[in-house]
Parts: sequence; structure tokens; C-alpha cells
Amino acid sequence: MGFALPGENDKLCTTKDEFWNIISTGKRCIEKDGIVYGFIRETDEQLKQRIDIIPKKYMKNYAQIHLIGLISLMEACKDAGLELNEGKFKNAAVLTARQSIDPCSKNYNEFISADPETITPTESRGLFTRMMLSSLMTDVVTVQAALLQSGGPMFSISCGCASSGVLIGLARKMIEDNEVDMVVITGADTVEEEVVTHYEKLCNIAEQTGHKASFSAPPTKLLLDQFMKPYDKNSCGFNAGIGSATIILESEAHAKQRGAHIYGEVLGQATVRSTGDSALTIDESGGSLIEAVKKCLNHDVSIEDIGYINGGAQGDKVFNIIEANAVDKLFGLRGENLPVTSQEGCFGHNASALGVIGVAATLLMMEHNLVCPTAGCQEKDDICSFNPVPGIHPLPHRFDYALSFNYQAGGVCSSLLLGRYDAHEC
Repeated sequence: MGFALPGENDKLCTTKDEFWNIISTGKRCIEKDGIVYGFIRETDEQLKQRIDIIPKKYMKNYAQIHLIGLISLMEACKDAGLELNEGKFKNAAVLTARQSIDPCSKNYNEFISADPETITPTESRGLFTRMMLSSLMTDVVTVQAALLQSGGPMFSISCGCASSGVLIGLARKMIEDNEVDMVVITGADTVEEEVVTHYEKLCNIAEQTGHKASFSAPPTKLLLDQFMKPYDKNSCGFNAGIGSATIILESEAHAKQRGAHIYGEVLGQATVRSTGDSALTIDESGGSLIEAVKKCLNHDVSIEDIGYINGGAQGDKVFNIIEANAVDKLFGLRGENLPVTSQEGCFGHNASALGVIGVAATLLMMEHNLVCPTAGCQEKDDICSFNPVPGIHPLPHRFDYALSFNYQAGGVCSSLLLGRYDAHEC
């Protein structure tokens, strides 16, 4: 696993140790100069200095989205003990998840507004290169695959904040079907600061209509002046963020053959949408989430075996309601003691990276026999019968099986089933 996320002291969080030190104590790395947002504070030039394997003449055309994707990828390879220049990824699949369109639109607008009468040949060539690299949502995956020199399957998907969770499920199926024995999965998104502040201004104007969000429209609110509080009685909105996270998924045989450290197993994944007739529907009943959970369980693992949930709450009250309803119906009385936590408050709600972050966080908790607190939760919301582990201290807790949730606007729920390696043999 590897990362390129907002870190402590304005530095980048890249390693699993840095990641664990942040999430295990609920540190929040998302505020600077009065703005609460998970920005990456290092400049593009500083990011480029971290990438010494690519010639500088190519790097000049890479946007921030490519740089953070490469950094998290390189760290994941280092963590896995896989050298980039030894042909280890020749047959690997390379998959990326994307939501934001900032790099695409910026380069596209630069291209169409260029004046053929005044542009120089060198400038025009650079324009075409950046257009090819950044005009499509597949921009990150082409750069990743080139660095890995992979000849295997390569594609990108975009289904909102569920994107990388869905990709992990697809990767598991590719391995199960013997299509590949290794998949590199990256979730990456960037949004520029001026876009965020512009978004907030437009939101404030839209709220002047006095229209109240209905069941079919997510009652979500971007907060730039206060910290998000998932599962808290004062939950009132979310902090956004940017960043990248990468995991390497392998077949058991491939991992054991090369002596890899195995963090855990991906045992199942399911994506379900509620049947509402609105494109912005949200299922507060938790019914669609329940269906996703049931579909990702298998004959070896039942709901009674689940000892932890990495929730998808982002600070909006509606997610407290969804997950509380789902946990109550799935677990009954046992749900009252079940740890359900979220680490989104550490880095901000960073869209496509969320699925990878949830898996990485859960597997590290499993390894440490600790459940990380919910960053930003101080007083549990009364509707949450489960234990969101408020505060800043991890909860000692051994568990062998866990679920990880992600959502997309439109009623989509993704559920991943994760297990301790060889837990079923214990």
C-alpha cells in the first residue's frame, strides 16, 4: 500500500507508517490559513522531486493528478518489495479510479482557446502532449501503466466516491478468473483551491432559495470553516480533500511465491443501487446498503463473523441515519457493541481514493488488533446504536472479518468483505 495524502506539518503522507500514525489517533490534516480542506501543500516542483525514475523532460507535462498518482504507486511498489525496472509488472493489470474533472477541463480549455496565429511550435507541441495526457478520465492509468511497463489489462472507471471500492471488486474477479495474478489499483483526485471556494460561493447563493432537500436529494453540505464530525450528534456537513492511494492485489499463489507480506484478503465485493427514480436519490432506510452487504458475504463468512465496519460516513447527518438503519437490521442487538468508524476526517472526503483508503486502514487495524477512532467524532449521535469510537484513542479489538462501505450520489452503495489472512483456518 502507498499514499499521497495531506499529512502532518504540511508534508505529504506517503508511507503506511505515516498513514497509521495519523488514522490511529484521529489526527486531522485538513486545515490551513482558516480553510478546512484536505489540500496537498507541496508544490508541483516539490512533488516532482519525489519522482526520480522519470526523465524531467516528460515530467514537465504532468499535472498534479499524475504526480500524486505516481507517488502513491511508487510507495506501494516499495512497500510490496517490487522493483519498477525488473519486469515484475509485465502481465499485471493496472486500474485507476477517477471522479474529478479539473485536470481534464483545464487542459481541454487551454487547448481550444490557443491561438494558432501566435502560438510557437514548441508551445503547440507541449499543448498537444498535455491534451493527450489529461483530456480524458483515463489520464492517470496511462501514466501508471507506462511507469510499470505493464502489458496487461488497463482501464479507469468513474462512479463517484465508490470508484476504487468497485475497482477492488473487479480486480478480485480478474484474479479469481485467472486473467491476471496481480492488479495495481489507484484512486486519485485533485481539485484546485479556487474551484473549491467558487463552489462554496455558488452553494451559498443556491441556499437562498429556501428549498429544503427532500428524500431524493442528498442533504449534504461542504464545510470550509469547521471540521466534519461523522457519527456525531452535531454532524452538519463534510470537509472535502484531494489525494491518491494505491494497493497491490495479488493471487495467494503469486504473493506466497515471492514471499510477500500479506496484509489480508479481499473476500467479496458488491455494488447495489436503490430503486429511486431520481438521479440524486439516497436511500435513508439503509435497504440498498443491506443488499450490498448480503451480496458480498459468502458461504465461509456470515454476518455473525463481522467484527468491524469501516463506514462511509462523511460528516453529513444522512449517513449516520443510513448506516444506523443498516447496522440495526443486519446485526440486531449485537450491533450495539460493533465498532463502526471512519477516517475521512483525517484527510477530507477525497472521492476516488476512499475505497483504497478504507481497505488499507481496515487491514492495518486487523494487523494491529486496534480499531482507529472516528476522526472528528466527539459525542455519539443518539441514532447510532453502534460504537463509532469517539475521541482520539484507538480501541483494542481483535477481529478477523470486516466490511468497508462507500457511496456514490444516486443511491449507489459498495460493500467490501475483508478478512485476516487464513482466518478461516484458525
